[in-house]
Amino acid sequence: MPEQTIVKLHYRDLNTLRACYLPFVQPAGLFIPESALSGVNSSFYLLLRLPGESAGELCQVRVVWISPAPLSDMLPAGIAVQLPPAARELIGRIETQIAVESSTEPSGG
Repeated sequence: MPEQTIVKLHYRDLNTLRACYLPFVQPAGLFIPESALSGVNSSFYLLLRLPGESAGELCQVRVVWISPAPLSDMLPAGIAVQLPPAARELIGRIETQIAVESSTEPSGG
């Protein structure tokens, strides 16, 4: 049986989490600034720790696209992964953190 890869990822702040969250990937997705993991449609385990949390949560993710080279200073090489429907509690915590952060920002105008 092939050995499964486990990738550890800790988003230390909400701005990074917000920038890497991909709500258009259903049910949700994340950008991981790492290009040497695997190919499109491959799966691996992600041990994800969110800002302010002391422990990570393990879930199996699927690669949905690859950015092999930096497109600019703002877009590094990396992969986008799809979180599984079974991770709905984790997705809820991500969306809650992003919503709380967004609601505390001053509005323009």
